Amino acid sequence: MNLLKWHGLVFSVISVISVVNYSSARTLVTLEGDRIEGTITSISERGEILLAGRDRAVDLQGVREIERKVERVSAGLSAERLYLADGSVLVARNVTMGEGAIGFDWLGGAGTRMGVDQARGILLAPLSAKAGGRAEPEGLFAKAMGDAESRQDQLMVIGEEGLTVVPGALAGMDAKEVTFVWNGQSRKIDRHKVYGIVLAPPPPPEVLRTEDLTGFVRVELADGSTIGGKLAGLREGKLRLMRGANEMALPWEKVVAVRVRSGRMTFMSDLKVMEERTSATVTFGWPMRKDESVMGGPIEMGDRRFERGLGVHARSELSYDIAGQYRLFAAVIGLTPAPGSKAPAPGSGEGDCVFVVKGDGKTLLKQRMKAGEAWKEVRLDVSGVKRLELIVEEGENLDVGDLANWADARLIR
Repeated sequence: MNLLKWHGLVFSVISVISVVNYSSARTLVTLEGDRIEGTITSISERGEILLAGRDRAVDLQGVREIERKVERVSAGLSAERLYLADGSVLVARNVTMGEGAIGFDWLGGAGTRMGVDQARGILLAPLSAKAGGRAEPEGLFAKAMGDAESRQDQLMVIGEEGLTVVPGALAGMDAKEVTFVWNGQSRKIDRHKVYGIVLAPPPPPEVLRTEDLTGFVRVELADGSTIGGKLAGLREGKLRLMRGANEMALPWEKVVAVRVRSGRMTFMSDLKVMEERTSATVTFGWPMRKDESVMGGPIEMGDRRFERGLGVHARSELSYDIAGQYRLFAAVIGLTPAPGSKAPAPGSGEGDCVFVVKGDGKTLLKQRMKAGEAWKEVRLDVSGVKRLELIVEEGENLDVGDLANWADARLIR
């Protein structure tokens, strides 16, 4: 399958979708966080999802995720991984490169090919489990992946003293060797000596408009691979995605989840903060972190990990101009245990603060929370609100341990 150049993240309106006779137990999670259990019988060309036993259809743009009961498979740390420019990560085998295309085998199909311009990094060596027990690339690889200014490819060679990074240009790769150009010379390196290659980032995409993302989804497969594109249907046992002008067919029996990027929902971490004020009584005035806890790392509360959200420390005041465009603010609020404290009991003194939400100066929420308490979901009517304020005040224990989270914080039209 040839997958040619993918023009950034700009997508047209949703394509015709038809789903027939692919019934299995699923859960639809709405933008508001409600869960609808049932069996999908069809999805129309207008994005209407029909479930068995329900008279009314569910609008695709009102859904943020379709969960499926599919058995997961372990890819193992030693599997090769292909990192794409759009954030997709494919667990792959037999990755090669030549004539402007990358070839590989993966759960989505053997003999897949795509343009090199779609790739951001190729990891050939095992992942590391150092970072908090999570399987991740070595730090140098991750750092190079985050460097948006580099204009050269970066080859990482395994040596006795660790990784050596060589800037240059990837010229080719086969089952035995990697061909790389540096200092004006083309050189061949044994494949088993190469940790990975980070490719120079493509030019930044043009400004995105909300409507451009209509119908965009990210699909997770049973081995942990994730791939994004325009949902183009489910037929003949294949979930079909459009990536640019090209179609990719994924085996439906291997799809674990379909996450929908709805034009009706905006994450707070994607919005520009109009005003931020932080202060502290006995600790530091920690700045807000996007999609991380205030101390760094993932946002975790209890047994849940949240990919999106805001991490703050009391006292924190965040103001946003939302221009009266939304009807609902939703979030999961709670505290992250302080470092070295797994799950403090309520009243332990390791976190006690008050979450406050204001709309145009009017208090919409005031909720005190303590360390060890279960997180709480909040949904607030913000119809007509122009200035939205998210505030975390210190509680009775001053600001000690007030590691607060506005997890999964989002606005819904």
